[in-house]
Amino acid sequence: MFRISRRFRLCKQVSKGTLSTVGDQMLTEDEKNRILERVEFEEKVRKGLLEKDRQGESFGAAFWEKASSGLGLLIIGSVITGFLVPVYQDRQKTLEWERQIRYENVKYSLDMRRDCLREFMLTGTYISEIVEVLEPYRNEQPISKAEYEQLEQKLLELQHNRFAQNAKVVSLLVHFSDYDTVSRRFDDYTGTITTYINSKVRRFIFLKHSLSESQSANKEGDRKELEYLSSALADTQDPVLRFERVLKEMLADIRTKEDEYAKFRF
Repeated sequence: MFRISRRFRLCKQVSKGTLSTVGDQMLTEDEKNRILERVEFEEKVRKGLLEKDRQGESFGAAFWEKASSGLGLLIIGSVITGFLVPVYQDRQKTLEWERQIRYENVKYSLDMRRDCLREFMLTGTYISEIVEVLEPYRNEQPISKAEYEQLEQKLLELQHNRFAQNAKVVSLLVHFSDYDTVSRRFDDYTGTITTYINSKVRRFIFLKHSLSESQSANKEGDRKELEYLSSALADTQDPVLRFERVLKEMLADIRTKEDEYAKFRF
């Protein structure tokens, strides 16, 4: 600013003829004209910048003055309450609705898995019940036809109940994350129980009754097989092992879902 003002004064002196030298040198008319043009240009630029600053300040001041007035505040408040607040409230309701839906889905899935675990635990009681039913007959005494028929009927009832219980479990397995794995292990477990019943339990009952009436040459071999089956009935290690595999898979999946459920609650 000082430099421009000084040049402007020099320009006036040059134009009036009061300044004709710079240092010890004489200024020519062309040099005087160039100095005058440059100073006038700089003065125009300075005035233009000052004018823009004043216009910007006046616009901002006028805007804030109107905005801070009673009418301005009323208009701004109307815009906020009439548009921004409803938009915000709708968005919050949408987010809350989505969160509630996810919460309900997680809770439902967790409840179904817990129900499946409860029903599965009941399937493990049937093999114990079968062993208990046969316990009084694990001796050397043959059984009569009436006893044989009673045992067959009891076994048939247990099998029917077991199949119904297995169906409950199968209908709930779809709620587990890794359905293929848990379903395959459950099938493996039920298949092992079926093999145990057919190869040991039914064979034991049949030999227990048939030896008292059998006249075949292989009677001694059947007797030895009966002795083996009598001790093998208590060997349920393989079914128990497969039961525990299914149980472990279910518990791991349920714990994962419980962690997800806890995040929604808190």
